[in-house]
Amino acid sequence: MAGDTWIAVAYVAGMFLVLSVRPQQIVFPASFRLSYIFFGLYLIVPGILHAIIWWTIIIGTSRSGPMMGGPAFILLQFSTLTGKVLLALSIVFALRSMINPWTSGWQYPWATGERPVGHEPKSGA
Repeated sequence: MAGDTWIAVAYVAGMFLVLSVRPQQIVFPASFRLSYIFFGLYLIVPGILHAIIWWTIIIGTSRSGPMMGGPAFILLQFSTLTGKVLLALSIVFALRSMINPWTSGWQYPWATGERPVGHEPKSGA
């Protein structure tokens, strides 16, 4: 969990730095906003899932004995994984919002006149 925290701190610092120093670097504002939405979900969703799962475990334990078996453990792991996926998506969309494919030096193969392998014109037809 500590690794995720430092990554989240670096994400927030980097995004504020981009907004304050080089806002013209943001090429796709919709992707930038989506990045912040995913980051907000990263902060909220895992905690809510943990609370619901633990509440279900406690209610189940009081009614029918211990319930901390396989399904509860899998659900707890799923809630942790959900947080990591949301953080990763926020970073991917943040980077995507700042990369302009037309000026980054990368070109689609067909933009240079090259043809992908297997799509050469047939000769003799």
